[in-house]
Amino acid sequence: MKKTVTLLLALVLVLALAAPAFASGEASDDLFAPMTFPEDAKIVSATMYSTYTKTPSSLQDAVMKVTLYWDMTNDEVYAIRFLQPMLPWDDNGVSMGWACVTDEALLETLGEADALVEIADGVFYAKYLEIGGVVWTGEVGSHPAAAVAMDYVAELDGETVTLNDYVRTQEGGEWYVDAATQDVYFLTDAEPVAEGGEDAAAYVYHITYKENNGHGVYFWLSDITFPGNMEAIKEFVTENGFDYDYYADGGITKNEDGFWQTADAVSGATLDETPTYLDVLKTLYNEIMDGNYVEEN
Repeated sequence: MKKTVTLLLALVLVLALAAPAFASGEASDDLFAPMTFPEDAKIVSATMYSTYTKTPSSLQDAVMKVTLYWDMTNDEVYAIRFLQPMLPWDDNGVSMGWACVTDEALLETLGEADALVEIADGVFYAKYLEIGGVVWTGEVGSHPAAAVAMDYVAELDGETVTLNDYVRTQEGGEWYVDAATQDVYFLTDAEPVAEGGEDAAAYVYHITYKENNGHGVYFWLSDITFPGNMEAIKEFVTENGFDYDYYADGGITKNEDGFWQTADAVSGATLDETPTYLDVLKTLYNEIMDGNYVEEN
């Protein structure tokens, strides 16, 4: 019993350390390093945007940009790139989103301007965020995966849009991935920085990515970790191809050891949302085979 309690306390401590204090980290240049291509092979690519979830009731914490590079000359995978910027609200926990404010100075500044939303007892989120030139206003809501959630809402093209819903679309996913490369502003009111001046920004934030913020490294009990799962997924399709059925059609299942598998091979990945990545990669492969691709060289 004592051993179990100790393990649980240790896990709680690690999760607490993993939670963002507020606005930390910058994107690594390595995430955006240009691809290089061989002179003796024709390389093409296809890109798709998605969220981490299979269903609306699954946890959502980031937007996925997935690019499959295909070697037409040798008829094989050339490379796979994942880029996954984190979202301001994270269904994994009430204080896990990057818009959750814990810094005392920022709490005071935003509190004096009535620019905080208390989502739970003592848990505050920035009320106004400028992302990609669009001001999003925070309000308490509810998601299938979280009874109490933080919604960020804006007017886009005459329609009221919730951020976590918008990024589920290809248009919204592409917009967010592009916006993630720009400064994000924690605002004291609903006016954009361009209109309110520099004083309107209480803080400047740089969105982090699953690939560079230690996601799934320090708080997973699994030895595979999140980066290990990403590599396992890449290696699986590189070695076994895309001749498997989609998850919804029963083509991707989990075996008794917790590894995701297809009819012909075990992927080596244990990540809950492995089917999301495999489905996206299969779709990109089919697009390339149908001639819908970008010529890279």
